[in-house]
Amino acid sequence: MKKIFTFATLLILAQGILLAQEGKTVSESSVTPRYVQDFQRQQKNVKDVSWQKIDSTTFEAIFTNADGELQGMRFSPKGTEDRYYIDPQYTPQFMKDTIDHMFNGYTIKQVYVKIAKRKSTYHARICKRSGFLFWKKDKDPKVLNFETATGKYIDYTNE
Repeated sequence: MKKIFTFATLLILAQGILLAQEGKTVSESSVTPRYVQDFQRQQKNVKDVSWQKIDSTTFEAIFTNADGELQGMRFSPKGTEDRYYIDPQYTPQFMKDTIDHMFNGYTIKQVYVKIAKRKSTYHARICKRSGFLFWKKDKDPKVLNFETATGKYIDYTNE
């Protein structure tokens, strides 16, 4: 009985830790009003809007656009970025090849096209997985940047 109680306690603690790490989602009322107004002005027919706080001055609205595609808009003092998310199974082959060659052991978590200041680039968020069973966590996350026209690898940033 004591073993079951200990295991249940550990399980509850582990779930609490995982939920605390996902605590970046915020309500619309917590977002800078100017960002909410810009979003509502630019995006009329959207569904399932959720706001995320990236840092103290940066927020992202993730939503489903009128075509049913997952999209995001990131607002910061530097400006606005549009993000068009791609299902990882449709990742362009040149991105997969670069990740396999230069970042062995990393897996693709997210792929999107970013448009900022009339310039578009492909981005892939990658990371290593470590842990045991369901206690796995992302380790050493990076965001890789690629040119959209040629597919050429540009650089990466640590998250």
